[in-house]
Amino acid sequence: MANYSTEGIIIKVRDFIEADKIVKILSKDKGIFEAIAKGAKKLTSRKSSNIEFLNSGKFLLATGKNLHILLEVKLEDDYQSRINPNDINYFFYFAEVVDKTLVETDKRLYQKIKSLRKFFPQNIKQTLLALQLLLLSNLGVIPNLKNCLKCDSFLDKNRYVVPNQIGYFCKKHGGDFHEISDREIKIQLFFLSNNSDITQKINVDKEYKFLLELHNSWIENTIERKINSYKLLEL
Repeated sequence: MANYSTEGIIIKVRDFIEADKIVKILSKDKGIFEAIAKGAKKLTSRKSSNIEFLNSGKFLLATGKNLHILLEVKLEDDYQSRINPNDINYFFYFAEVVDKTLVETDKRLYQKIKSLRKFFPQNIKQTLLALQLLLLSNLGVIPNLKNCLKCDSFLDKNRYVVPNQIGYFCKKHGGDFHEISDREIKIQLFFLSNNSDITQKINVDKEYKFLLELHNSWIENTIERKINSYKLLEL
């Protein structure tokens, strides 16, 4: 077996047979893969406290027949200690939506997700909205925010959201549904056109609940899977 190392973020951990765990890693240069952490369920294991979800660091692995084998983890930071127990469901959502949305990755996308992870404990609302739009963009389904999805007319005002449709409609084609405000549109455009350092500064307290639900529905419709942790969020 050949050994190799990579930088990465743990996005999923699950129990495996006997004392082992399976760890899913979003890596900087090796894509997304699963590895077995042998003995990680044992209280005496050095790996047990290091393989929590959203931990980031250097991973030493060996290539196995069916699964990579996780040999050692060197944490970049003690991320779990920064998580407020009252906010744990938001962190579950962050990890799950990344896990279920990404099939493959590259260095650029990895760095963007890592940057959002850095801001997450302090700015949950801004970070989740930025993450959702980043993942939608990666899926190739960012809607046209300026034109009606039905007739392509310019939406200078009176934009509407239609259930199960990714985009906005004019009053003629969506007037029976929820109208989205100019402020909500501007927030989406701001997040799509700025990096994570800047998006953390915008106030989204009033718009957060609606936009988070809207983006989550767009993601679920696109991947045709439920993000189970979304229902645990206290919005």
